[in-house]
Amino acid sequence: MLGQWMAAEAWKNIPFVGLSATPWTKGLGKHYDDLIQVTTTAELIEAGYLSPFRVYAPSHPDLGGVRTVAGDYHEGDLSEAMNKPALVADVVTTWRQRGENRPTFVFAVDRAHANHLQGEFEKAGIGCGYIDAFTKPDEREAMFKRFSAGELRVIASVGCLTTGVDLDVRCIVLARPTRSEMLYVQIIGRGLRMPPPHPVFGVKDTCLVLDHSDTTLRLGFVTDIHHDALDDGRERQKSEARQKPEALPKECSACNFLKPAKTPKCPACGFKPERQSEIQCEDGELVEMTPVRKKANADEKAFVFGQLKAYARSKGHKPGWAANKFRERFDVWPNAYRNAPEIEPTAETLGWIKSRQIAFANRRKEPAYAAAAE
Repeated sequence: MLGQWMAAEAWKNIPFVGLSATPWTKGLGKHYDDLIQVTTTAELIEAGYLSPFRVYAPSHPDLGGVRTVAGDYHEGDLSEAMNKPALVADVVTTWRQRGENRPTFVFAVDRAHANHLQGEFEKAGIGCGYIDAFTKPDEREAMFKRFSAGELRVIASVGCLTTGVDLDVRCIVLARPTRSEMLYVQIIGRGLRMPPPHPVFGVKDTCLVLDHSDTTLRLGFVTDIHHDALDDGRERQKSEARQKPEALPKECSACNFLKPAKTPKCPACGFKPERQSEIQCEDGELVEMTPVRKKANADEKAFVFGQLKAYARSKGHKPGWAANKFRERFDVWPNAYRNAPEIEPTAETLGWIKSRQIAFANRRKEPAYAAAAE
């Protein structure tokens, strides 16, 4: 529909500018020519236009039996995997421990899952609303007013609240695993906006993300997601356009905080894991072990002799040097490989030559040591 409207004769010579926080939307490259990246999520956070965020990974669902359909998880399989009493209870327990009573959006898999989550929050004495595609506009408006007034601390959602919602949200509970970068960024983005001071919570400092889905561990932080090109539907382009993060976040084993890669000390709790030795020591006697060399075949021997010939020529050694070294290594003369072509020595061959040179130098020193000892 968008393409038909833009291609109409009346707009033939009119340039179009599209604005999007998720410009990698499927097929957008069919309607627009170029992607202009004016800023990034990380830059907007640094400039104070978006909120910083902290991520915890309290639980790790088993998604081994969940199928993938059209690039994301199969909803039926996902609901079965996520709508389990232990996982739902952990969402509520973790929110009570870490949620700091913040205004919170909970993103669920389907209606049954969201209803289950709402019920558990209510049982724990936490005011929780529920919204899905069938929630009427007036009901939504009334719920949002209660949420903004602090009467409801939590809203459980199914397929809603990802776009077009302008509320002061300070905690995101991600209970819906996804492979979709776009959905993931939209969900987390609900908690990144910087609203005016809240009458109850004051000025927003950070957004707290409680990720019960392993999505952050799978896709990286939202600040890691970048695309250099619009999606025009080609499969190869999808993999080319995404700039993969150098390394994914790591979970702190002490507090479940997700820290950036290559950050040994946890920024949240200060824990720094120490390398544990896996060596077990027992009393005993040392026994000499003789290394067993794999017997080289004819091709391998020809390959080595070619390297020795090239090395001898580069160093100006006599013609017999390569043959003598070959015999030293394989206990036979290289008569069958005299026509082997010269080839640049590998690191392994160079290392072996150096070891022989060191051994020879040490042998030359031995008589002098013996004379000195006498």
